[in-house]
Formats: sequence, structure tokens, C-alpha cells
Amino acid sequence: MLRQGAKQGSEERFEREGRHYGLPALVLHWGFVALFVYGVIKQVDSVTQLGDAAFLRFEMVFAAGVLVLLAGRFVFMKARHVSALPADTPVWQQWAARMAHHGMYASLAGIALSGMMIGLIYGAGFTSG
Repeated sequence: MLRQGAKQGSEERFEREGRHYGLPALVLHWGFVALFVYGVIKQVDSVTQLGDAAFLRFEMVFAAGVLVLLAGRFVFMKARHVSALPADTPVWQQWAARMAHHGMYASLAGIALSGMMIGLIYGAGFTSG
């Protein structure tokens, strides 16, 4: 049982080791979450919506922007982020955590890229099947 006011896990370790996330990391993280939520809420309901040139252009620019921001976030976090895993974490578990994290980036990039490919195919005149 924890005594009153005791902290658990990585929060306690981060405080003890003096590690805190800076403003750029927090803005990148939560800004990207907000951008992704906006994209999901505003998503294309039907491929026929892409017939509107202004809408198609907006979707393509939005997806390209997401990719640029995602790449920037990846580079920034790769250069600045220190793992929250304890130093004695087994190598296989560190590898698994890294692959899961990279998989998230790949999945998010795949969503934007597949949307851009659909837009390009639709823009090229393939409007059905």
C-alpha cells in the first residue's frame, strides 16, 4: 500500500531524476492529438465529395501537412526524447517498445498517405470502383 501523497511509476522516477517534458514536446504531442481528432471528425464521408475541387485540394493539403508535422515530430522526439523505461529493462522489452512506437508513426503516416493516394487516383479521373 502506498502512503498518502506517494507517487507511482514513471512520474516518481521523472521527478526524482529531474526529467520533465518541455513546452515544445508537450505542444507537439497534444497538438498532434488535436489535429488527428479534427481529421477523424472531419473525415470524408463519401468518395464523391472529392468531386469538389476545393474540397479535394483542402484534403490533400491537410494530409500533406499532417505528414510534414508527423515527420517533424518524429525527428524532434528522436533527437530529444529520453526513454521512460527503467535502465534495467530487458533489451527485448526496449526493442518491443521502440517497435510499437515506430509502428504508431507508420500507422499515422499510412492513414495520410492512403488518403492522398485516393485523392490522386480520384483526381486522375478514376471515380468509381
